[in-house]
Amino acid sequence: MFRLIMRDTEKKYHLMQDKLVLPSGQELFRIRALVSFGTVQAGDQGGYIQHEYNLSHEGLSWVHDDAQVYERGMVIEDAQVGGIARIHEDALASGEANILGRAELVGSSWASGKCLIDEDARLTGSCCVFEDAAVFGGAQMMDHSQARGSSQVYEGACMMGSSVAAGSAHLNGKCRTSEDAFLTGNSELSERARAGKGARLSGDVRVSGDRYVEEALPKVKRGKWEV
Repeated sequence: MFRLIMRDTEKKYHLMQDKLVLPSGQELFRIRALVSFGTVQAGDQGGYIQHEYNLSHEGLSWVHDDAQVYERGMVIEDAQVGGIARIHEDALASGEANILGRAELVGSSWASGKCLIDEDARLTGSCCVFEDAAVFGGAQMMDHSQARGSSQVYEGACMMGSSVAAGSAHLNGKCRTSEDAFLTGNSELSERARAGKGARLSGDVRVSGDRYVEEALPKVKRGKWEV
């Protein structure tokens, strides 16, 4: 993961006197745009940050609504944070990532590319979401898990360990992935199903119910093969 190197550049916002004090005692300040860029107009008020380290003055990045970015959390490049989303600890939003709703990025989690983190999704540990992946609907990602491609993680699904969702894979319905499980293609893990060490789902494979997978399943190219 990278960190922003501050350079001399025109400031695009300043900190207002409008202050928010967190239960921890940390003070956040609402921001106001000094110049127009992207969809933001000069004079527009944004969300809350703790200090200028949290939001780059370069690119189109912005903190909207009542969203909060604090501690060592960062929003850079063209990333957008809105709703009442929170980014803190060492979490990073970059690229054209959209962090919305009640989403939370903590730990050293990283959202980049054109990904979407929305609703009550929570990213912790050193997990990464990038490219066109979407995490929403109370889903959780932790440890070193990854969601990439156009994969979707939602409805309370949880990714742990070094598991990966790629391609157009779908994880939903309180399912769990752990260790080195890998889902790709149009595969789907749903309901309370679990994919653990050695699990490989690809093609149109669908695993549901209370099933536990820890092996590579045959790739199905047409229709759905349900396990």
